Amino acid sequence: MGKRKKACPYCVGDASVISYQNIDVLKMHVMEGAGWKIVPSRISGACCQHQRRLAKAILWARELSLLPYCSHADA
Repeated sequence: MGKRKKACPYCVGDASVISYQNIDVLKMHVMEGAGWKIVPSRISGACCQHQRRLAKAILWARELSLLPYCSHADA
């Protein structure tokens, strides 16, 4: 028996929370210890559409200096 596919938390809930202004939501989808990389969809459970929206919002937040590109230890 295989594992069940995770349900996308944004398809089930409210998709309007994905925005570059919601730093708390974006921080859940970034790995701090691994150089602030974006968490893949197989771990986060987001569908491909919402994963793309998350990635774009994270890039916008990084561009506006709301999220770091990397930690100070990596630089």
